[in-house]
Amino acid sequence: MTIENGLYFYDLIKTFLYLLLLFSFPFFTLAQTPTVGLIEYTDQVSDGYTLFTPLSSESTFLIDNCGNKINEWDGLQPSNSNLAMLSRDGLLYRSSFNTFYKISWDNEVLWSYSVSNLDLLRHHDFHVMPNGNILFIASQIFSFSDLVEKGRNPSTLGNGGGQNGFKVDGIYEIKPIGEDDAELVWSWNFYDHLVQDFDQEKENFDEIINQPRRLDVNFTGETGNSFDWLHCNGIDYHEELDQIIVSSRASCELYVIDHSTTTEEAASTEGGIYGHGGDFLWRWGNPQAYENGTSEDQKLWEQHDPKWVTNGYPNEGKISVFNNLYNFEFNGVQPFSTVHFLDSEAVDGIYPINTDNEFSPADFEFTYTGEVVGNNFWSNIMSNVQAMSNGNLFVSQGTTGELFEINQEKEIVWVYQNPVREFIYDQGSNPLSLESAVDIFISTKYESDFEGFDNYDMTPLGILENENEVSVLCDSIVTNIFTPIDEFVIYPNPVDDLLTIQTSLPDYDLRLVDLFGKTVLSQKATLDATIQLGEIHSGVYFLLFEAVGREILSRKVIVR
Repeated sequence: MTIENGLYFYDLIKTFLYLLLLFSFPFFTLAQTPTVGLIEYTDQVSDGYTLFTPLSSESTFLIDNCGNKINEWDGLQPSNSNLAMLSRDGLLYRSSFNTFYKISWDNEVLWSYSVSNLDLLRHHDFHVMPNGNILFIASQIFSFSDLVEKGRNPSTLGNGGGQNGFKVDGIYEIKPIGEDDAELVWSWNFYDHLVQDFDQEKENFDEIINQPRRLDVNFTGETGNSFDWLHCNGIDYHEELDQIIVSSRASCELYVIDHSTTTEEAASTEGGIYGHGGDFLWRWGNPQAYENGTSEDQKLWEQHDPKWVTNGYPNEGKISVFNNLYNFEFNGVQPFSTVHFLDSEAVDGIYPINTDNEFSPADFEFTYTGEVVGNNFWSNIMSNVQAMSNGNLFVSQGTTGELFEINQEKEIVWVYQNPVREFIYDQGSNPLSLESAVDIFISTKYESDFEGFDNYDMTPLGILENENEVSVLCDSIVTNIFTPIDEFVIYPNPVDDLLTIQTSLPDYDLRLVDLFGKTVLSQKATLDATIQLGEIHSGVYFLLFEAVGREILSRKVIVR
C-alpha cells in the first residue's frame, strides 16, 4: 500500500472514530465505569490543576484534569485537619495537627513551626498571604470565670465537655522565620467582641439586637454547651480590601473583620480603615444569633469555606459558600447540601446595614444542588466550593472524597473520585464501603496560568490508581488525537495482525495502551517499523509516539 492510499484510508477511519467519540464522550463506557479517579470529563471544565490532601494519607497530590499526577509531596503525618495550599512562588504550605510546614516542589521541608509555642490550638483552615505570612484559625482556652466575667450565664457552662474552661476561637497571623521559628504579628479573638443581656452589672450589657457587630456570649447555636463553643472552620483573605472572612459552624454565620487594624485596635471597637476596630464589618447566615429573626430566617446550616470571588471573574466580589446541612429534615427525603453565591452589596469594603440592623442580602443569588454520579450531593461536614475564571464552580464533597465542577447552567462537566486512603484503591473497588475512607477536608484548583507553576515541570506522571479508561480518553482529547500527524502514517487500521508505520523520523518510542491506560506493548523504532499484534486481544487501543524534543502524539488503533 502506498503512503497516499494509507493516508486516504486513515482519513476515513479517523472521521469514523472522531464521530464515534464526539457523540459518546464522556458518557460512553467500553469496559467498565470507573469507580475511582477520573469519572467524567468534558471540554467545559476549567483549565487547571487540583491540589488535594486525603485525611488518612501522608501525601498531598497535584493532578491535571485527566487525573494524572503532576507532583506529590509525602512523608508528613496525616491528621484530621490535613490541609495544603500553594504559594505564588510554588511552595507548598501544609498543616498537620498543630504544625505548619513550608515544602519545596521537590519535597524538601524548608520551614516548620508548631503554634503550641504560642499556647494556641490550631484547627481547620489557614490562608497564605501574598507576603508569605500565614493567617490561621486557632483556639485559646478561657476559664469559666473568664466567660462569666463576659456575662455568660453560669447555668449554661455545664462542665465544658469535661474541660475546665471553654475554647474561644480567634484569627492569628505569623511570619515564618528561618527554618523553625515564627513571629506572631497580628491577632484577633471573638472574646474581645462579646455582648450579653444576662448580667446588667457587666460593662458589655445591652440588648443583643442593638449590637449586630458583636457576638452574643450566651448564644449556644449548634454546639450547645460544648467545650468547642464556636467551631470556626473556614477563612479567606481579600487583599485589596484588607479584610478577612471567617465561618463559624456552631453559630451558622459568616463574619467579616478588618485586618488593617493593629492588634490593639483589633481588640477594640475603634480603628482600622473602616473605623470599627475588631467588631464585625458584616455578618450573615443566621439572624437568630443576634435575636434578629427566627428559624424561618436562617440561611446557613453548619457551612464551610466562604470565599470572595476573584476580581475579573464572573460574579467578582460576591461570596461563595458550601452549605452543608441545607436540608437535614429527612421526612422521607434524602438530605442534601448546597453551594451558593451571595452578594453582600458592599461598596469599597463598606457593608450596608438597614435600620433594623440587618445586613444584606435577603437571600442567596445562586444555589446549586443535585446528583453527582447518581447520588445526592451531600456532605454533612468538611467540603468547599471555589469560583473559576470561566464561571464554573469547583466543588469538594468532603466525606466522599468526590471532586466535581459545574458550569453556569448547573451542568456537571468534570468528576474525580479520590482513590487514596493510606493506600490507593484499584479500579473497580468501592472506596466508600468504609465510612470516612477517602475523605478530604477541602481541595483547591489552580488555573493553568497560576504563577506558582512557573519554572516547574508540569509533565503528567500517570494516574494514581492502577487503570482508568476515562483518563486515557481524556489524555487523547487533550493531546489532539484527531489532529493529523504528518510524520506518521499507520495502516491497516483496523488491523488483524501486522501494523505498519511509515515515517521520516530516525528515532522514536512506541507504546500501545489499552482503554484502562495499561501498556500492553512497547518498543523503540527507527524510520519505518512494523508491530506484531498477533497476541493482543481484540479491542480499542491507543498507539503513542514519542520522539526526542516532541510531546507525545497518539493514534487510536482497532485490533480485530
